[in-house]
Amino acid sequence: FLAWTRHTTQGKVVSLATVTNDSGTDELWFVVQRFLPNGTTKQYLERLDDFLPFDETDQDISRSFYVDSGLSLNSNTAVTNISGLSHLEGLEVAILADGNVLPRQTVKSGKITLDVPAKVVHAGLPYSFVVETLDLEIPDGTLRHLKRMPWKAWVEMYMTRQLRYSANGNQPHELLVQDGMSLGKVPQVMTGFRELQIMASTADEIAFRFECDDPVSAGGLSLMAMASYGNP
Repeated sequence: FLAWTRHTTQGKVVSLATVTNDSGTDELWFVVQRFLPNGTTKQYLERLDDFLPFDETDQDISRSFYVDSGLSLNSNTAVTNISGLSHLEGLEVAILADGNVLPRQTVKSGKITLDVPAKVVHAGLPYSFVVETLDLEIPDGTLRHLKRMPWKAWVEMYMTRQLRYSANGNQPHELLVQDGMSLGKVPQVMTGFRELQIMASTADEIAFRFECDDPVSAGGLSLMAMASYGNP
């Protein structure tokens, strides 16, 4: 399914338009004002990049582009010095290098220096995605007058690298598909069901929250949950 979402960014969106490209695909273009730390305001023309295709055989997440006002580098040799970021001077950028998340850096003189050499690099303003579900219901009848507590859940993921989740506002858990960073290898992603660790107390509703702060792919297709319920 598709739905509208709110996309907040550093600066201000002045104008936007949908343009059909030569291949017949609609592209969303923005005019964005960016506020730099030195007090100046810059205005840029930016395009919303395509999400990864729904092709489970395509596991190359080094192409994942989940940053704002970012640029990409595709080099035949691994490099550490990345230039051309003068439009983000003085701002902190998120970095994805060969599919691995590197520590954020502040752009100085239009440049950043990677901790490890990489061939495919994306750098740009970071953002967080947040998905919150509606209250859990049952097909026949309603649970609205009952107390309930989730005790087991599964999420069907699509090309997910990592994800943070919680239920009913309780302590969040980190779901890592692959621990650590394997230099020279593209990190793994997961498509399929994964059981969640649920630590939620009894409440008037059941709501799940999914979020990620890093510039990696994290897709969810469905959610199933088991819960106990009864009178207040």
